[in-house]
Amino acid sequence: MISTIELYKAIRKHLESLFPNVKVQQKDIKNIERPSFYIQYVGKNVSTLAQNLYEDRISFNIIYFSKKDELLELLEIEETFIKAFNAPLSIPDDKYIIKVEKNSIQSNLNEDDYYLNFVVDFVLSQEEIIEETGEDIENIELTVENEDKDKITEWTDKSESTGNNDDLMSDIEL
Repeated sequence: MISTIELYKAIRKHLESLFPNVKVQQKDIKNIERPSFYIQYVGKNVSTLAQNLYEDRISFNIIYFSKKDELLELLEIEETFIKAFNAPLSIPDDKYIIKVEKNSIQSNLNEDDYYLNFVVDFVLSQEEIIEETGEDIENIELTVENEDKDKITEWTDKSESTGNNDDLMSDIEL
């Protein structure tokens, strides 16, 4: 499963590769360094689709603080940002690289303070992987009896004793 942390790291990495000369601030936006991006986690909504299948809706605000008080700079950043986030994000998993596409992007431009606010929503349908705890069963014996306590069917894992897996289920005549 892709976690919110992995998605955040992928967004950050994507921004750093697109805009190498623009800092991505993590904590303090009171002392804004211009130009810079700030990634704000908005929230997550999880709903169940099927037994082990979930839909995660994850939202981020990404704010760009412009270097200059120019509308043109904001429009250029907006254009680059939207084109870049139309392509899927690559998130490395244990074995694979997963491509995650955004569900929607909304941008708002503020000419008074010269910043852009992007709201990026991701929708992920993921299967929950349940880790098994406990030991594997090596031998199984099963006996089905009727009301008179007579054996009807008996099943044993015969692979260990005979090495033959062909006849694992046998009917016993009464």
